[in-house]
Amino acid sequence: MSPVDSLTERMARPGFWETVDRSPIVKETADPGTRRVTFLWRAEKGGALVLLHTLTDRARWAGDLSGHLMARVPGTDVLYRSYELGSDLRVSYQIYPCDEPPGTDRDTWRRVLDEALPDPRNPAVLPGQHGRPPSSLLELPDAPAQPYVAERPGVPRGTVGEHVLDGRRVWVYTPAAGAGPYPVLVLLDGDVWKDMAPTTMDNLVADRAVPPMVVVMPDAVDRDTRHAELACHEPFVRFLADRLLPWAQAEHGVAADPARTIIAGQSFGGLTASFAAFLAPERFGNVLSQSGSYWWSDDDPEWLTRRYGEDVNAVLEWARNAAARLAELEGDDERIAELAREQEELLARLTELAGRLTEIRQAAAERFGEAVTAELTALAMPHARVTVAVTPGVEFGPHGVDEVELRLAAHPGAPALPLHKGASGGELSRVMLAIEVVFAGADPVPTFVFDEVDAGVGGKAAVEIGRRLARLARTAQVIVVTHLPQVAAFADQHLVVEKASDGSVVRSGVVALDREGRARELSRMLAGLEDSELGRAHAEELLAIAEADKAAAAR
Repeated sequence: MSPVDSLTERMARPGFWETVDRSPIVKETADPGTRRVTFLWRAEKGGALVLLHTLTDRARWAGDLSGHLMARVPGTDVLYRSYELGSDLRVSYQIYPCDEPPGTDRDTWRRVLDEALPDPRNPAVLPGQHGRPPSSLLELPDAPAQPYVAERPGVPRGTVGEHVLDGRRVWVYTPAAGAGPYPVLVLLDGDVWKDMAPTTMDNLVADRAVPPMVVVMPDAVDRDTRHAELACHEPFVRFLADRLLPWAQAEHGVAADPARTIIAGQSFGGLTASFAAFLAPERFGNVLSQSGSYWWSDDDPEWLTRRYGEDVNAVLEWARNAAARLAELEGDDERIAELAREQEELLARLTELAGRLTEIRQAAAERFGEAVTAELTALAMPHARVTVAVTPGVEFGPHGVDEVELRLAAHPGAPALPLHKGASGGELSRVMLAIEVVFAGADPVPTFVFDEVDAGVGGKAAVEIGRRLARLARTAQVIVVTHLPQVAAFADQHLVVEKASDGSVVRSGVVALDREGRARELSRMLAGLEDSELGRAHAEELLAIAEADKAAAAR
């Protein structure tokens, strides 16, 4: 007969409950590394579900809790569920009375946790958190020892004080030994830990397992506040980093060094501990995350995990690389000296390359200035001269160390001034046109807009402006606002802005002209009359010149 059958027979006997001193019932198995654990629940009707921390959570994530439903011994009020568990397990659990497995969605699960109960036959009870019922504690024989939990005689005891900071209660444990500045542990869910953590810290300090440190325990306030603030909530982390820690430094003598600062928490607290180090690494240099709720959130699962990598494996790889890099940078005088030499060599190489780039740039600047000046001669600025000043600076950048400035001397004897200071609006447009003509085909800009490029010119100079605009239009889109027919004649597409009024409303519109319309509009621009025969002949001549010029350039 198997141990399960034997136990079931025992549970079926009258008076079974009087034989149960404690539950769950733990039995050895053939494997010394496991134990058979049978959870019990007494109910005349209905069923129950075992909430075994981590095991039931995994089943919930898988969407099927049926494997944790308790079975009824026929004809009795005994419900049971058996598991084979590692003999070193220590875990909290509860029993949830129900007739069928509850839903696994977030809202239903919160209701389950609100209503689940401790095991009445297990004296080991953990206090409930944030208004929820207590839990029972299962400790199997090989569970790791906890030598620091209980008070010890003769161990110096630190002090715990309750404070209020910005309306929030904060408990602060100060060790009996040592002197500041102390390392500091920020322990989230302080309302849960304020009565338990001090004894553990006293014992740890007494055994020199940790140095004397201050423990700062902020209140979670209530369940709704906890769910809001401990879910990667940046304002709460900023409160911890920018308000709580500076206050603790000023009032309780804690260190400001992030290497001596730990933030710790469980579940949502564990999630927030990790988020705090992610958001404020200059404050939190160490994290203790216990069963962190890294599933968060329902809308964007594993949000924090993906800040470091696409999945858990990627995060672990990031951690390994970061640890290796940290080991490489810390405490290695030879490596530091090697890096210093490497920095000097790189700086020397960078300086050499920057100097060569300056020489190349200065030579190109001279050729560029001469080419732009030559273009300006044909654009009715025969006496203007463009120069390019290349001045080595002091800071390296992605484009070298030089400061480059375009300068214009508009006429003989005029000083060469920065382009934005030495050119009028029309001159600036013509200089820009000359620059773009020189750069034609090499400039990645897809569209140019010119206004007043023909200001103050006419006749042959206007024709040259039109010719150069057309040349630029071979490699980019060029939009020109002009009142000169010599410029408009070189356009591939001629648009006219028209304004009309019916006496009460003024309307503006744009009309695209065909070949006939262009000749008529150019005639109007030339003579002021659309039907002038001389104006029309001149317009046709301008169009013929422009078309011939563009056709020759295209060959």
